[in-house]
Amino acid sequence: MKAITNTDFSFPGQVSKYTGKVRDVYDLGDSLLFVATDRDKPAEETKFDFFDVQWQHLDIRNGHPNAAVPPVRPAHFEEMLRLSQTLAGDFPQVRIDFYETPDGRVLFGEYTFYHWSGFVPFEPDEADERLGRFMADKWTK
Repeated sequence: MKAITNTDFSFPGQVSKYTGKVRDVYDLGDSLLFVATDRDKPAEETKFDFFDVQWQHLDIRNGHPNAAVPPVRPAHFEEMLRLSQTLAGDFPQVRIDFYETPDGRVLFGEYTFYHWSGFVPFEPDEADERLGRFMADKWTK
């Protein structure tokens, strides 16, 4: 199996360098929470931005600040949502990472079952409590 080890893509006819946006989808079974992160600016701290499935920016932070300007909706957002639901299967919670390439492909990155190993709280406290209650309900059914 081939794995993506970096996002320094180069395609025939490419006119600019792709800097690699990672798209993470949290599949919570009945609902999804979408995260867009920018990890490819070495001189800056990583930014995490949280969105609902209509790409409305949510006032949630987790381990990193939000970007000054939130990322734009990926061109293949609907495909990422569809794939995340298929890949999540029966897992009660999983983060599924996707890469959107300049030539329009959506590539799978990885599954993550415990974001930050489960130790970094979400901010504000209400978001952490709400997500915690949701997960407790999912895992006790």
